[in-house]
This record gives sequence, structure tokens and C-alpha cells, in this order.
Amino acid sequence: MRIPPQSPLFVILLGAMSAMPPLATDLGLPALGHIATAFHTTAGLSGLTISLFMAGFAATPLIYGPLSDRYGRKPVLMTGLLVFALASLLCALAPSIETLLIARLLEGAGAGAGITMAFAIVRDLFSGNAARTRLSMVTVVINFAPVIAPSLGAAILALTDWRGIYAALAVIAFIVVVVSFFGYGESRDPETVGSSGSLISGYRRLLGNRACVGNFLVYGFGFGSAFAYISGSSLVLIGLYHVTPAQYALLFACTALGIVFGATINGWLSARGAHHLPMLPMGIGCLILVTAILTALSLTGSVRLTVVMPLFFLVTFCFGIIAPNASHGTLDPIPEVAGVGAAVLASFQMICAAVSSAIASLLFVEFGLAAIATVMLVFAIAAGLACLVVPRQGKPHTVEAAGA
Repeated sequence: MRIPPQSPLFVILLGAMSAMPPLATDLGLPALGHIATAFHTTAGLSGLTISLFMAGFAATPLIYGPLSDRYGRKPVLMTGLLVFALASLLCALAPSIETLLIARLLEGAGAGAGITMAFAIVRDLFSGNAARTRLSMVTVVINFAPVIAPSLGAAILALTDWRGIYAALAVIAFIVVVVSFFGYGESRDPETVGSSGSLISGYRRLLGNRACVGNFLVYGFGFGSAFAYISGSSLVLIGLYHVTPAQYALLFACTALGIVFGATINGWLSARGAHHLPMLPMGIGCLILVTAILTALSLTGSVRLTVVMPLFFLVTFCFGIIAPNASHGTLDPIPEVAGVGAAVLASFQMICAAVSSAIASLLFVEFGLAAIATVMLVFAIAAGLACLVVPRQGKPHTVEAAGA
């Protein structure tokens, strides 16, 4: 039975497809030490389970996107989700650290399909404010994953061992596979499937469009700013402020909810016809201001936790506003190759996340909070500069769901 695209259940399904990457990373974080112990290996080698997953996830959207433009969303989506589910099962059964690492790379490769196809599906079915509203709702669903994942991972470890985490991922993935197979009908226009030209032509078209380029740069740099905090949050909260692991999980969940609140407000405004053009610079301007304040305070000396936490919350809140507007701005001008647009969004997002987290981690040892705050500010300013590329003219679109 197909789920109607206008239904909230359809948004939840899209969010579930997209939530595989954050679930697979955040759910497994509490298990890294257990993996090292189980295989009698080093913490660094067990940490590669995260790095290899991210590598697989960053690369494959660039393949999934154009393939989905050419052959349709559903076959690409189902292939990726099945790879993710089977690789998760292999992780749970891995007899050695080498097998686990290979399985995690494959798991990341499969995870790249869900988020890429979800964004492309929204563009297939919706346009204008309707699309921005759905993208905001999908963003809300996606970002519940990092809120609940650490606690869920700890709960699974309390009941079983690290293999239980990957078994749970496999079960979740197979459920999403089944629901997607029966609940989602091909959204790509049958008349355009197979007519998108070469796999390279879609990228050429995207890179030749100022609005697309400016918006995907904003999306990636904005995420890089937020991810400098996300990746370094344990270093700051546990290392500098000496909170307990339980307190850290609670504080991290509170800041992660900032994205949820930001996207919810953006969706509420979009549903009421708010013009999308002011929303993006407003979100970026707020992000630059907040990260500048955080950087200035961190350079003056010690900053109280009660001051730092609201600023971190505002950073994620700003990205919650930026994300749906920038993703919509990337996909809206190129409906015929929306898969390519979604692929570039996902891959550039991960590149920026990898760069920002690596720089912040390397500099943290010597400069502490100031290192993370400065990286956040630099990426926020980069997002602001990228926003200048986005054309300011244009009329708001109000096209509703296809076939509505």
C-alpha cells in the first residue's frame, strides 16, 4: 500500500531513510572501547570503524545521484538500503577487526543512498514553499537520531555487547527497506527516466547554475561550522568542563535539539507562505554573530558552562534554519537532475564536516575551546561569502504536491 506524499507518514519515511548515517555513527560511539577489547586491538583501529563508514558515505552519493536521475529513484534507493542492512548484519557477525572495518565501509556506501534519494524525492514531488516545508520536516526527523542514538546505544550495551548495536541497525534498516518497498512508489517522472544525458552532464548543469552552487556551498560550510562543535563536544564538555558521561549525553541532546527547533520554525513559516530569500541570509548572519561571540569569549579566558551551552544551542538552531533553505535552493532550479543536486549536497556536507572536525581536534590540544570556536566562525564566514553567490532576485514558488 502506497503512502500518500502529503501524509506525515511519508515525511517520517523520508526521515528514516536519511537517518541511517547519524544512527550508524552515533549509535556506535559508546561501543568503540568494547570493540577494541573484544578484538584485542588499539583504540585507534577501532576508531577506524567511524572513519571508514564516513569515507564510504561521502563518496557514494556522487554515484547514486546521477544513477537515480537516469534509472529512477526506487531501484537506487532499494539497492543502497539493502547494502546498508546486509553490511550492518555482517558487522554484527564480524569474526575479526578487519572484517568489521570492511563491513563498515560497505555500510557507509549503502547509507549514502538514503539521504540522497530522500532529498531528490522531495524535489520530484514538491516545489517552492511546499518543498521547503517538507525539507524542514525531514530535517526534524533526521536530527532526532543524534538526540536519541547515544542513549539508545548505551541501553543496548547494558543488555548485550557491541554486536547488539549492529544487529539493531540491521533490524532498523530491514524495516525501512520493507516499508520503502511497499510504501514508496517511483517519484521520478517516467517520461524523464533514462533521458538525463550522460552521468557527467548533470554535474555540468549544476555547476553552471549560480543558485545551485551558492546554496550547496552554504549548506556544506554551515554544516562544517555546526559539526566542529558536534565532533568536539565531548572534548569541550567532558575534557574542559568535567561533566559526567550522563550529563554529557543530556547536554548534547539539548544542543542537538537546536536543529530540530530551527527546522520546525522554518517549516512553520514556509507553510504560511514566508518568502524563502530572506531566510537564508538571516540564518547565516545569526550563525556568524553567535560564533563570533563564542570566539571572542573563548579568547578572553575561561567561559562558564552556563554561557557556552546557550551559544552552542544557537549554533545548531541557526543550521536548522539554513539547512532546508539551502537544500531547497540547490534542488529547485534543477528538477530534471535533482539526484545530482542531492548527491553534491550530501558529499560536500561530509567533506566540510571532515575538514572542520579534523582541524578543530588538532588545534584543541593547544588552544582548547578557542580552537573549536574559531573553526566554527571561519566556516560560518565561508557560508556568508558563499551566500553572496546566491541570486537575490526571484519570486516565491507555491507549487503543491504533484498530482495533488
